[in-house]
Amino acid sequence: MKFNFLNKMDKASALVMALVLVLVLAFIGLGLTQLGRNARTQAARSISVISAREAADAGIEHAVRFMIDSWDATTTNKTAWLASWNDPSSETAGVEFGPVSLSDTFGGATFKYTINKGTLAEGYQITSTGTAAGKTRTVHATVMLRSLFIGIGVKEKIEISPVDVYVVPSDADITIQTNSIAAGAVEVKPDVTIPGDLVCGPDGDPDVVIEISSNVVIKGEIKAAEEELIFPPVYIPAELSALPFGTPTIDAADSTVAHIYGDMKLDELQFGIAPLVGVLTLYIHGDVSVFVDGDTKLAPTTRIVVTKGSSLILYLGGDMQVKPGSDILYSDITPVTEAEIVEAADSISIRGTVASDGTPLCFNVEFRPDHDFYGNIYAPDAALVLEPGGDYCGSVASRSIELKPTGTFVYVPSLASNIVPLSMCVKKGSWWEE
Repeated sequence: MKFNFLNKMDKASALVMALVLVLVLAFIGLGLTQLGRNARTQAARSISVISAREAADAGIEHAVRFMIDSWDATTTNKTAWLASWNDPSSETAGVEFGPVSLSDTFGGATFKYTINKGTLAEGYQITSTGTAAGKTRTVHATVMLRSLFIGIGVKEKIEISPVDVYVVPSDADITIQTNSIAAGAVEVKPDVTIPGDLVCGPDGDPDVVIEISSNVVIKGEIKAAEEELIFPPVYIPAELSALPFGTPTIDAADSTVAHIYGDMKLDELQFGIAPLVGVLTLYIHGDVSVFVDGDTKLAPTTRIVVTKGSSLILYLGGDMQVKPGSDILYSDITPVTEAEIVEAADSISIRGTVASDGTPLCFNVEFRPDHDFYGNIYAPDAALVLEPGGDYCGSVASRSIELKPTGTFVYVPSLASNIVPLSMCVKKGSWWEE
């Protein structure tokens, strides 16, 4: 009987232990279930927060794109932007946008933003709020108006033949930069002196991208860029595009001379071809913008002269050839002082354009004037051959460039503050989250 009693006790103990074990396992299971539920909840919250923050960042990107488009587009609110830039006390209102839903996002993410008016020095302040699955995040960024005129800026290849490079004024900065990281994208031939930086694209290896020959002096840094250059397109101004095709006025007293007195749209600008048959000099009077729908070609012995106190913006709707022996000049006076150089360079701007759908219209610019040139060339989709018979005083931005003047390349940085194209960009280090 004793044995049976103990046997029953053992069975009872085993049953109790089994029940305890089941309870323990049940509690563990419940704990794991709760833990999983908490983890899923926390993950969902984290995803919601991330999605909301990404939506807010999308708002910043949208705001910057809006500003770029409204600055560059043919029909714009540029007047409002300019009023805000030039007059900090103006009543120009800020821009409010949204909310906008983002498709295929977690939690049905949306964003909305406000662009507060700013100044040229301080920039515009953007506040963007993103929402997803009930979570909200707000981020801030500063957008600045930046010029591309840094000296020489290209998308692809830079080839610099023997030339001295100067800056006016002499204590200003100059950068020669490509966005490319391809081997040999920058080639500096012997006997070149550059008083500034030589820069390749972000993440590029300067030792691979930049090839420097003997007797080359680089007074600045040789490095990779922190960010790519932005090349905003140049759209044909609406007021020029809407003009009927016109013709320069042939001088009544001298058939070798023609004049342009105001804005004009030309189907082409080619000396020796109607209406410029026999014309050797084309004078520009006043502040004039000219859109050439076809090619622009200056034959030897021909020239365009921007008269004293006038200016010319030449919009290229095709390729350009300025042959040796021809010229594009600011007045008939050779600038001597720094102020005269700046005045002359500020008066001539040549720009390669795109169509309304963004299709490039200018692919090649061959620029070989006979004498010094004062001005700037911005043709971001063009291969540029720059070989003036004298000095080149101004700035350059193009797809690629062969720089081989017989004189010097003189960079005039003051062009950056008053010559478009300018572009909106987020100021580095300005992003922050509430």
